[in-house]
Amino acid sequence: MSLLSLIDALKRLPLLADFEVEALRLLAFAAPQVEFPREALLFRRGDRLDAGYYILSGTVRLSVGGADGKDKVVGPGALIASRGLLSDSEAGFHAVALEKVVAMKLPHVLFHRVLNEFPASAAALKKSLIRDIDAFGRDIAKKREKLLAIR
Repeated sequence: MSLLSLIDALKRLPLLADFEVEALRLLAFAAPQVEFPREALLFRRGDRLDAGYYILSGTVRLSVGGADGKDKVVGPGALIASRGLLSDSEAGFHAVALEKVVAMKLPHVLFHRVLNEFPASAAALKKSLIRDIDAFGRDIAKKREKLLAIR
């Protein structure tokens, strides 16, 4: 993919939608592209994550490892292991390539560099995360009310 295509792809991520173009350019230029063959394990639940993965091509199955049918399949345009963008964290699911996958690996060290060099992008990320947390809080409050209504 060309640098411009990668920048456009990153811009479509809600988390990065309000980032400055130069911040996206740095991410697109500096983030390595990694390939995983069919049936390759990207990571296991419990593995240490030091990066997020933006899927450029192919599909990935995400599962928590049980037979509960809660597997999810994601493809191009999906950002997986996004917590790994912000800090070292633990994977909450297994990720397996269902076919050849090409992904942009976004290490948190690079992501923090971008945030330091582009304060307006850091402020945009903060707003985006606050919106997500607020939405999560509203969702939890609705579920709480439904549970309280059960007799």
